[in-house]
Amino acid sequence: MRRNWKKIFLYSFFALAVLFGGYKVWAVYHARKAIHEAPLGAFFGPADAKQTVVEFLDYRCAACRALEPVMAEARKNHPDVKFIVRHLPVFMEPSVFEARLALAAALQGKFREMHDILIARDAPVESYEIGILAEKLGLDAVRLENEMESPAVTFSLLETLRIAQIMNIKATPTFYINGRIFNLTHGMPDAAVFDKILSGENSAAEEKTETGQ
Repeated sequence: MRRNWKKIFLYSFFALAVLFGGYKVWAVYHARKAIHEAPLGAFFGPADAKQTVVEFLDYRCAACRALEPVMAEARKNHPDVKFIVRHLPVFMEPSVFEARLALAAALQGKFREMHDILIARDAPVESYEIGILAEKLGLDAVRLENEMESPAVTFSLLETLRIAQIMNIKATPTFYINGRIFNLTHGMPDAAVFDKILSGENSAAEEKTETGQ
């Protein structure tokens, strides 16, 4: 009888391990597909581009702000590439607030303009500035503030967090390009690094970026 229970336990454990492994493979597969879906229109470049660069960023991240001139140059050099922005607020409440602000602006078609403002700021946005920014960008201020707390914006942030957890992305900025994860462990890249990555010359690019896979 004890042997039977032992066999049942071992078979059950094996079955659970197989199921867990299968779920993990399934989750990663679907995360890799979902990662290319720009949240609420948070992207630069053509919507139907064949190639994408996904950046996980936080507006309160100093490295993200320092890298923005490089990203602007990369976007200029590759007008046929879709540059997707996924907000991963790792610096707590100010980060979440600004991520919500950017996505709410995206719902009014002004993501790029709001992104340019937020990524250039050293100080975090305060709540009283919502109306000021809305007026500056020609947005409906009441709608902007309401949509910052909307289910669509909340879901978008949670979806990015889910993808980041599944793909073991923990820091900003991190990039997903051509099926590979790149971070800044080996230093700040320049626009030429993105040229090489996008052209498939990964070996040279990896001298300045480290793959997460």
